[in-house]
Amino acid sequence: MRRSISRIIADRAEAEPDAIVAADERGSLSAARLDAAATTLAQALREVGVGQDDLVTVSLPNGRGFVVACAAVWRVGATPQPAGLASTADERGALEAVARPAAAIGVRPAQPGTAWISPDTVEASLADPGDAASTARGALPDLAASSWKAPSTSGSTGRPKVVRAAAPALLDPTQPVAPFLPLRGVQLVAGPMTHSATFTYVFRGLFTGHRLVILPRFDERSWLTAVEEHEVTWGLIVPTMMHRILRLPPEERLPDRLRSVETLLHMGAPCAPSLKRAFLDWAGAERVVEVYAGSESNGLTMIRGDEWLAHPGSVGRPIGGTEIRIVDDDGVVVPPGTPGEIWLRRGQEPSYAYLGAPSRRTSDGWDTLGDLGWLDADGWLHLADRADDVINRGGEKIHPVEIERVLETHPAVRSAVAFGMPDAEWGQRIGAVADVPGAPVAAAELAAWARERLGPRAPAVLRIVDRPVRDDAGKTSRRRWASVLSDGAGPAPRPAPAVHSPVVAASGVSPMVSGMALGYDPDFLSIAVPLPGVGGEAARTAERLDYVHFTVVLDRERRLARLTGVNVDGGALADVPRDDDWRLDDRIPAQWQAGAEVYARNDLDRGHLVRRRDPVWGPDAQRANSDTFRYPNAAPQASGFNQSAELWVGLEDHVLEYAEAHDARISVFTAPVLGPDDLPYRGILVPLRFFKVVAWQRSGRLRATGFVLDQSPVIDRDEIEQGAVAASVPDLGPFRTFQVPVADIAALTGLDLGQLAVADVLPPAARAEPWRLLSDAGDIRL
Repeated sequence: MRRSISRIIADRAEAEPDAIVAADERGSLSAARLDAAATTLAQALREVGVGQDDLVTVSLPNGRGFVVACAAVWRVGATPQPAGLASTADERGALEAVARPAAAIGVRPAQPGTAWISPDTVEASLADPGDAASTARGALPDLAASSWKAPSTSGSTGRPKVVRAAAPALLDPTQPVAPFLPLRGVQLVAGPMTHSATFTYVFRGLFTGHRLVILPRFDERSWLTAVEEHEVTWGLIVPTMMHRILRLPPEERLPDRLRSVETLLHMGAPCAPSLKRAFLDWAGAERVVEVYAGSESNGLTMIRGDEWLAHPGSVGRPIGGTEIRIVDDDGVVVPPGTPGEIWLRRGQEPSYAYLGAPSRRTSDGWDTLGDLGWLDADGWLHLADRADDVINRGGEKIHPVEIERVLETHPAVRSAVAFGMPDAEWGQRIGAVADVPGAPVAAAELAAWARERLGPRAPAVLRIVDRPVRDDAGKTSRRRWASVLSDGAGPAPRPAPAVHSPVVAASGVSPMVSGMALGYDPDFLSIAVPLPGVGGEAARTAERLDYVHFTVVLDRERRLARLTGVNVDGGALADVPRDDDWRLDDRIPAQWQAGAEVYARNDLDRGHLVRRRDPVWGPDAQRANSDTFRYPNAAPQASGFNQSAELWVGLEDHVLEYAEAHDARISVFTAPVLGPDDLPYRGILVPLRFFKVVAWQRSGRLRATGFVLDQSPVIDRDEIEQGAVAASVPDLGPFRTFQVPVADIAALTGLDLGQLAVADVLPPAARAEPWRLLSDAGDIRL
């Protein structure tokens, strides 16, 4: 008998109150505590006006809090709309315009007027006394939303849409949802819970009795450790995870470590046959099941490991009442073995409704996800690629997945993404990016290796990075990568700044050394922290410059940085000699940079924005040291400021020492505040303030704090304005350092610091107080 999701959660709490239903790095969650916390948070949602069938955006990191937040949404009769954490403010705003949520939980909403439930409120619900929550639950009616989930996707177009499920928030917890999802089990959650597939199987499992073991994000060693320690029986994985697990040394991935596992379900992206075969050999074909499906639930196929060995490359045959046909460009059904677009039908009634986009579903129930493939003579489905991702080079159709599979066979490559880039002569050319941990192979070497195996289909443009190129759900945006690597086919789309990063093209290597860990890494902290976005009018003049372990976003009109972002591995910092050879970055015009002429014959220092020592770690430490002496990383500062051992330049060290940062890692964002009242001098405007935001991970949660350096009260405005003509500048003198709310820095700079503002360690009461003047490091609140 079907019951409301809210009722299922309450019944489990009554039947087995002490049973652990979810565990993460910070602790465990019992059935009773989930029930009570969901009620507490549901009351908060009711108080801000959330009602029956409203959408509520949920943007929280993996963990117990995410489970509680969604349970609260169901309890109030609303529909959870999971949304990724890595979105910019503009992307969140566009999605909110489509979804029109009644409230947002986690990341602060971009649209004014949308009610907000903060992560602190979610945490407080977990700590709320159970008796009070239990009493409150009696006043809540048993409600079930007409849609149980509404995940979002941008698809290939970049325009956000919401996939509102037609199925209501009702379920029979005594019946299995699918043949590959058991009623009971210990489920390991390694993908982002905001992603549709992870979300679906996490909660479908929870509703029928699963115990969830939640990782903050996927890490191959952590995944294996969790399997052993928690005796995991079921897990959802994607090909990227499979590849990374198999890259571990054999002694670290002994098959016996999987002895508790009954089923591993993989989906999310096409899996290379060579990878699939190797994974079946390691894990055992009897354990592995592959499913092809979409967020729309408009059809699915399934194949067991043993069946795959008999039909290699297939993603299975239809199940659950699904029908399949393959059609050509004219909509004509093609015979077996002929590639075309895959169309599915699963019953007469639609399984979803789009918000923000039209559906391609026909009146007789046929629908498509936009994938290409073919059926063999026995009815087994094979995937080729997405129709929108196919590269058209002068009329030649090239599937990116074919290129990716070859690149990923290189022993140094962890993952790869291929895509089409604009080309004036051929329409498109082939671009690719490869994730090469530690960059032991140069991009030119990898490009030559690829040409030997792919011939004319080898990438014309290839970039190496030292970070995942797909998220933990196996997803990526080929469109965005193409924009990043476009080096002559037009600027990257705004508001994202244009990127000046080394690429290898057919003509050779760019001036900077390739094969290094270039640029700020958003996944450095094991929690996705994107480089803050530059929005508004400032985006028009923003230019991104990637260096070893850090990025500078330069304002080419102000000739100074609007933002820098650096990853600091505090446990691996190296001692290398100072460079002190300041020079222009020859990838961009000299007139965009405040060069030597600004600092000649005066007391101004070329102040490092990214501290010289911060990126100096790993095999490229010497190069990182040298990169910090590029003029885009400099700002004019009084000589006494930069060369002293003052508080400002030691903030990173203090956070590393006292914040208990995970793995002694922090990410730091620094820049001058480019304000309209800055004072003219030698063709630039001397900034009066600087900001610094330090982010770190502790116990699986993002933490952040902000600082402002203010020297404006002590500057003689008349004297510096005279300096604009006389080529002399007064002593900028002493300065004051404040610890300030991150949200205030966002307001001051116009940068998108939403995720970091949510993670601010300053208590809410302190954020409402005047800025906190620091006299020494002991004044800092962490």
